[in-house]
Amino acid sequence: MDQASVVTTKLYTHSSKTQWPGMMSFKTALHKPPSLGRKYLYNGRQNGYDGWVMPLSPWEDFFRAKITKIFTDSKNVLDIGGGLRIAKDKNNRYSAKNEWIIPLLAKVDYKVLDPVADYHPDIVGDIHNLPMADNSLDAITCIAVLEHVKNPFKAVEEMHRVLKPGEYCYIFVPFLYYYHPMKGYYNDYWRFTSDGIDELFKQFSSLEKQNVRGAIETWIHLSPLAKYKIPNYLAGILDRVFNKLTSNQTSGFNVFLVK
Repeated sequence: MDQASVVTTKLYTHSSKTQWPGMMSFKTALHKPPSLGRKYLYNGRQNGYDGWVMPLSPWEDFFRAKITKIFTDSKNVLDIGGGLRIAKDKNNRYSAKNEWIIPLLAKVDYKVLDPVADYHPDIVGDIHNLPMADNSLDAITCIAVLEHVKNPFKAVEEMHRVLKPGEYCYIFVPFLYYYHPMKGYYNDYWRFTSDGIDELFKQFSSLEKQNVRGAIETWIHLSPLAKYKIPNYLAGILDRVFNKLTSNQTSGFNVFLVK
């Protein structure tokens, strides 16, 4: 294989001496200069090709930080619905962008729970009635699941029940997001505002939430333009320019909870 065709990915920390290799001039002009210590995702080639630099979004930073904490601090992790998409043999989908999580599995008892056996989960079970004892789990991830269950309040009550005191739960729920049932597998019932999240998870001792996409990029994501990279990129710039990056008019929320 031609080495120039091999793309590598790594995280690095921006400093005042760091150059932004390969950035087109209009990108440099439109990007708000990063604060020192901000993490960036670098894509380059092994033969020294400059590549390009793209800042991790606040929601990507949040996801990486909290998932890393979960897999570093916990001995067992239950992935309800398999939303991390890191196990090809236990899921209906796989996400290459989350492969960075796989090395973290070495010291963790990681299991996928799903309501049907079709995709070979470790556990077949109902989120409304989890087949675990009280206070038995170190961590739960539940990504893009609660919009598909009939009673999200009961589902959250169950997750709270099976978690050990002081342990973690990571959630993603959508707000301004397209309708996405899967025939024969799940329906699509609910959307969640910031206020609704506060109410839904009020029994937890700690709640952190991070919106996913600014208002303008959210609008693009709902439109036919969503499949094109440039409109999404430009929308992200406009969210920064017009201070819409932290808007509650958002695609959804990443939520980190402590029991």
